[in-house]
Amino acid sequence: SQGYTVYGGYIYLYWGNANKRNTILDSYSIKTGKRVQAKNTEAYKSLSYREPEGVGIYRPRSNKPVLGFGFASGKAGARKATIAGKAKLVG
Repeated sequence: SQGYTVYGGYIYLYWGNANKRNTILDSYSIKTGKRVQAKNTEAYKSLSYREPEGVGIYRPRSNKPVLGFGFASGKAGARKATIAGKAKLVG
């Protein structure tokens, strides 16, 4: 896993492989331990390099939580951070 965060009774796992072009957001119920959702996100799919690199919860002024997740992008030796967000959480 490239990252995980806990929010509202769920654990969100973020993982994937830049070479395989997969980026998965999984969510598991803390109460049952069962996977609730698995989603291959296509956020920033146009990036030539797109390595999953972290996940967390952000609460903007609207106070509605956003699941933020990042990618390492760009060429080797000059990598950048690209951040995306998902407003619809599990639960």
